[in-house]
Amino acid sequence: MPNVWSAYGYQDTPTEIVRTLIDATEVGYMAALNDIRSGDLDDEITMWRPGPS
Repeated sequence: MPNVWSAYGYQDTPTEIVRTLIDATEVGYMAALNDIRSGDLDDEITMWRPGPS
């Protein structure tokens, strides 16, 4: 997250906003891990990692 803020000049963003964005990012990662654990990405994985042609 620090690279995102420094790249776009958000060093002076209020702490509450930064915390909210970090929390949202963490929730997204947790949801993605749950999907991986449950195998929910099986149908979409070829979009990101195509197999041999």
